Amino acid sequence: MGFFAASRASMRRGALRPQLKSRLAIFVLCALSCFSSLHFALTVQKPSSEAQLHAEKGIEASRAGDLSTAEHELREAVQLAPDDPFFLATLGSILGMQRKLQEAGSYFEKAVKIDPGNVEVRRHLAATQWQLGKLPDAYKNLEYILSINSNDKPALLLAGMVAENLKDYSAAARWLSKAPELVDQRPEAQLALARSYYKLGRQEDARKVLGKISGAVVDAKVVFWAGQEAFSAQDYGTAEALFLSIQPSYADKASLGYAIARIQYQTRRYAGAQKTLSELTAQGLASGDIYSLLGWCQFRQGQFEDAAGALERAVELEPQKEGYYLDLGTILAGRRRKLTAALQVAKVAVQRFPDSSRAYQLKGLVETRLEYYRDAVQSYQRARELNPSTADANVGLAVAQWGAGLTEEAVATFEHGLQEFPKDPEHLQEYARVSLKMAELGNRAAEGRAISLLKKAISMDDSQPEPFYQLGSLALVKGNVQEAVELLKRAADLDPKSGKVHFALSRAFRRLGRQQDAGKEFQLYQSLKDERDMP
Repeated sequence: MGFFAASRASMRRGALRPQLKSRLAIFVLCALSCFSSLHFALTVQKPSSEAQLHAEKGIEASRAGDLSTAEHELREAVQLAPDDPFFLATLGSILGMQRKLQEAGSYFEKAVKIDPGNVEVRRHLAATQWQLGKLPDAYKNLEYILSINSNDKPALLLAGMVAENLKDYSAAARWLSKAPELVDQRPEAQLALARSYYKLGRQEDARKVLGKISGAVVDAKVVFWAGQEAFSAQDYGTAEALFLSIQPSYADKASLGYAIARIQYQTRRYAGAQKTLSELTAQGLASGDIYSLLGWCQFRQGQFEDAAGALERAVELEPQKEGYYLDLGTILAGRRRKLTAALQVAKVAVQRFPDSSRAYQLKGLVETRLEYYRDAVQSYQRARELNPSTADANVGLAVAQWGAGLTEEAVATFEHGLQEFPKDPEHLQEYARVSLKMAELGNRAAEGRAISLLKKAISMDDSQPEPFYQLGSLALVKGNVQEAVELLKRAADLDPKSGKVHFALSRAFRRLGRQQDAGKEFQLYQSLKDERDMP
């Protein structure tokens, strides 16, 4: 479903927002510690040195906030004494504080080559490498520092942040937890530590870290980021508590309300989520995301027309977002009477997003349901060309080829899919369904293949209703009525809103003489067939 993918992506982007601030703050931390020690070293040098005089002027200028003058004076010092590691490192610090990172890094590297044992300069080099994205190099320098002094707090902090960026969450948690006094002063580091704990499955430790954020007097934006971290880890209770704690004071009501509604949706409180979103729209806080989620809430509650309307509104508000077209088309495609409208949405989607495999998949899906099989073959072929690694495009192509009478091509496509996507249940189920159709047309080997495929699908994932439905239908055809009932009841338990399953069950019960049960199942079928199932 497009909404889930969009939500996860949006949440990840939101969780990364503090990182630039984090890098600058930690860079300044390292710069100050490095600068302080270097200035101490400066005082013991000969004051008559012309280079040192320039350096002194540069340091005084930097303390006054005049980084341009500081840079000029330090460049003069380096020109006069190009092999002095102190001048090189100090110039690197000044450049770094002006975000001239590439050049800053080159001066730190020169200083470290001349004085490899200088931990302060090496730490500063690591901070610069981190900002430049040279994570392995930064980590190597930090490990060197910590091998000399395992209690170097700034290095521990920076090593933890670098490790988290490298997705080495175990190392990140280890380093960051050893510098609590620095981590607790920097919310961005707390978020990195919480994220690492979540990735390691240490949910309670993550909650404790996030609790420190909410318990401190901090910017509400940081608490919002903390909630996003918890949401990304599917710790919905913690996320909701964090979001609600800033509800009275948080300025961005739309983002906060949307975040709360997402939690309500994920925890299946669809009516509550709908109420939250409706309150936002009533206040004029409209966005594509808000209307998209509102549409899904309405859809989950059977409010089809309202759902379609909300998703149409999302498309109107942000026509540049592909996901809204796909969600709208998917909902429309689930209703027989809306297939033509779904096809129009799909056509617009492929026009606006001609390089989108998902848009062509939607078009192929609708064309298949409309029995425009030749068109569907072309759509799915294009989808597969755009993204050969998608299983859905391959299985869709095979089904369309079968519908178009291209039997050999369909079988070849299914066989290709079994090789490329051996764990995809859709290939097994659809290949089995087509094989059963082939068996009805006289292909004796096809039935055995279908049974084997369906049993394999169940062994891989017994939460899918389709294999049970297909096996139950086959048992019913063969006169094994009691077996059919058991299989079909399992399918109905897994998918209570499948009209075709209830119809098959009504037939099976009637064969057993259980007329009351048969009537009940037929009524369920009647109530569902126009809402969901395709012929």
